[in-house]
Amino acid sequence: MNMQALIVLTLIASMLIGTVVMVFNTGTPEDGTKETPSVETTTAKTASSSSSYSPVAGKEESGFERLTLIRKGFLAPNFKTTDATGTPVSLAQYTGKHGLVVIFYQGEFCSVCAAQLAGVQAKLSEFKAKGVHVIAVSADEKAGALKRKGESGLTFPIVPDADRKLINAFGVTNHTRGNIAYPTVYFIDKKGKVADTFADDQMQRLQAPDMLKRIDALKL
Repeated sequence: MNMQALIVLTLIASMLIGTVVMVFNTGTPEDGTKETPSVETTTAKTASSSSSYSPVAGKEESGFERLTLIRKGFLAPNFKTTDATGTPVSLAQYTGKHGLVVIFYQGEFCSVCAAQLAGVQAKLSEFKAKGVHVIAVSADEKAGALKRKGESGLTFPIVPDADRKLINAFGVTNHTRGNIAYPTVYFIDKKGKVADTFADDQMQRLQAPDMLKRIDALKL
């Protein structure tokens, strides 16, 4: 091989090596360079900053999974509010004298809830004979609570909780449905302690006859 051919081959080899180096350098960010967040990562961060919870595996937890019911034996929230008619309602007025059943229902729009409340009304005298009073709470405004009270002929206190203070305090917030109450029943004894609770992930309601059976078993 003559000198001229050797020089040409050397130049070609140098050019090929330079091209390979350029290819690898182009695809590698310099130290300190941050990767651009993916759309999925950005969305997750936005969801977290705009609410009190974050999606799990790309899906929101259900309202039922996120219930934080007060455990048995713990004191119930010492609430003080007014019912749909403006009458004061508080835990203190029952403590030491009566057992209390607190029914959380979804709202005036809920026909299944209306049937549950009507069933309680039909057996209200049996609740009172056992020394137990009943109140019902929903996220309704006063007008919605009054409508449910009138349409169902309810004589026990119907509490509008539009600001969700009781709903949050009792841990029954349904975060997947506008923070209304998840259908739940609390049984509170004369000492103001939670004796039992009922909530069902299939949205089944505890009906009046079963409430009365639990009251007997708990000896409220």
